[in-house]
Amino acid sequence: MKLWDYSQEFGNLKGRIAPAISLFWGVEILILVRLIQPSVMAIVLRIHAWWAALIVFLMLLDFIWTVADTVQFHKAALVLEEHLRKERENLKESVKQEVDDLAQQAELFSQRLAAFHLHLNDFLHAKNIRPFRFNQRRLLKNYSKFKEIDAPFVTEIRKQAASFKNKIKKNSLLELSKKNLESISIH
Repeated sequence: MKLWDYSQEFGNLKGRIAPAISLFWGVEILILVRLIQPSVMAIVLRIHAWWAALIVFLMLLDFIWTVADTVQFHKAALVLEEHLRKERENLKESVKQEVDDLAQQAELFSQRLAAFHLHLNDFLHAKNIRPFRFNQRRLLKNYSKFKEIDAPFVTEIRKQAASFKNKIKKNSLLELSKKNLESISIH
């Protein structure tokens, strides 16, 4: 599992670190230590010990929950990856065997993909792979370059879904701006 990827950055080392990112975090830490931490420490010193213990306990619970969710997510992604690979190969083979024309292959593949989507929902339900819970969605949102190294097909589907979502957003914004322009030109 890879939570970030700096492989597109200049001077990166295996996508894990990059000079520009390290410089950014170095400056941010200086700001944090010099400007913010003294104010926070003044507040912390006024907090009763039992509040501090409660905060530490809650943070520990959140950490444990995050680790357990990440492990569960990884296991589910591996199961899903294996199933998706098999189904993708089956789809390709069946389409190639039935149709020689490329346009017909594309149409048949599209139809089979729609049927596969329904089959996938049944598979997820049967394997008790639930939709992402809050913490898993939070991880995926906060780590936009998150990669499931052991399950590259799942990562690719996630990228395609994000791309599709962005296209829908852009199209709806374009439609909205067209309507606004039309309403302005009418008045």
